[in-house]
Amino acid sequence: METETKNKLTYKRSAFLTRTTRETSISTTVTIEGTGKAILSIMPEFMKHMLETFALWSSLDIELAAAGDITVDFHHLIEDTGIVFGQALNEALGSKQGIRRSAFAYIPMDESLVRTVIDISGRGCCFLSGTFGESAIYAEATTFPVSLIEDFWQAFARSAGVTLHIDILKSRSAHHSIEALFKAAGRALKEACAIEPPQSGTDPQILSVKGVIA
Repeated sequence: METETKNKLTYKRSAFLTRTTRETSISTTVTIEGTGKAILSIMPEFMKHMLETFALWSSLDIELAAAGDITVDFHHLIEDTGIVFGQALNEALGSKQGIRRSAFAYIPMDESLVRTVIDISGRGCCFLSGTFGESAIYAEATTFPVSLIEDFWQAFARSAGVTLHIDILKSRSAHHSIEALFKAAGRALKEACAIEPPQSGTDPQILSVKGVIA
């Protein structure tokens, strides 16, 4: 997948993963050098809308097909989607040579305001403060507990090896604050994944005194 020439990365960072358990079946392709295109098959539609928003703001190209035991509830499907998506991103990043590594974004949506701070550290963890507002979102005769949003990002951060801080600074509408979160996470991730131009006569660096991000 990867070829490299001095002073310039010449490969497209992309990965395909699939994961099947007794509860869910999920496959995804993630391409970092993308245009924000999302081809998604996932329930509920609210989560599909959020992932489309994330793809657009991150400039990732994402293909995702996720199915599971939603007759029980959405928990397994949403958490496992975060796991597979995070694993695919981590694989697409490869050695992480040359990446900016860390970034942040503040994004408002009307009355809501969210800050995300990302470090592609190799140490996967997610810290969320604040509340989204309403306890559930109602659509298509289904109830989507907003607590599943934290479950998704916790699973994503652990699998991607990303340190992620999420601060819900202002909120009233759960829809608005969650959408602001996906936008902010997308914007910060786009910046963190970007390749820093190397200094003249040098190879792109791995931004760690250890010489490795793991």
